[in-house]
Amino acid sequence: AENVASVLLLSHGRLQRLDLVTRDVKVLLHRPGLRIRGVFSDGIGSTDLPEIHVLLTTPSLDRDSRFMGVDGRLGKVVYDVPAEGSRDAHDVVRHGDEIFVVSTGTGEVRVYDGAQPGRFPLLRSMAAADPTHPGASHINTVGVSPSTVWVMRHNQGKRPAEVHVLDRYAERSLDVYADVGRSSHGLAHWHDELIVLDSLNGRVLAVHRLTKATRVVWSCSRTCFLKGLAVLGSTALVGVAPPQRRMDRMHVNCSLVAISLADNGKVQWRLDPVEANGLRSAAADS
Repeated sequence: AENVASVLLLSHGRLQRLDLVTRDVKVLLHRPGLRIRGVFSDGIGSTDLPEIHVLLTTPSLDRDSRFMGVDGRLGKVVYDVPAEGSRDAHDVVRHGDEIFVVSTGTGEVRVYDGAQPGRFPLLRSMAAADPTHPGASHINTVGVSPSTVWVMRHNQGKRPAEVHVLDRYAERSLDVYADVGRSSHGLAHWHDELIVLDSLNGRVLAVHRLTKATRVVWSCSRTCFLKGLAVLGSTALVGVAPPQRRMDRMHVNCSLVAISLADNGKVQWRLDPVEANGLRSAAADS
């Protein structure tokens, strides 16, 4: 990922592409209120066919979230289908031919078949929230390896956030990383550490995967709210928003900060602000 030329920026209302050389931002899709929560490639792009960016969207909180396929060249919607059974979905990761969706409303990670783009039938689901209070866990981020699934429990700021490690194929817990910030978002692996956003406290944290020791990589100089993370080589791209006000999340604009994970969080550059039509949901490789 060191040589990535551009990244996709997601928000509640826009899909944008950021050129990492010129820092120009191009709007690919503009739909206020769409709640774009994640993106992956449908895997069929080629020199003849356009790459399809598949957006995970939650346009309605009382219906299934959706997979929206967008032509990466023209920004045209080519399909829009339900993510069966996923409610208020907050994140998505593709690993091989499996699509992992964080169904926040049901407290599950739901797994779909990515080998059937435009359909994405459900394969299985796994419980990922506290079974006694699944809604209070507010799971919001997922990471996937060949054998494990990593899930962030946000815990709604009422207690410290946690990362739970689950067996990918058997419904059992393997490990827990406790106290990884307040109302945390984001989850990326970097060397022997997990990179997470301590959103409410405005800090980027690195948690050692073996010792679980936590260090602060970077923090806001004034009160802020962090949401949206992509790690490209040793650089972390972080979405920086004003202090969280729930009713503003659909139209607030955010800054984007690039920090060095290898150089004590040194700021490499900053875009201030990036018009987003809503709280930054994610930044992802394009």
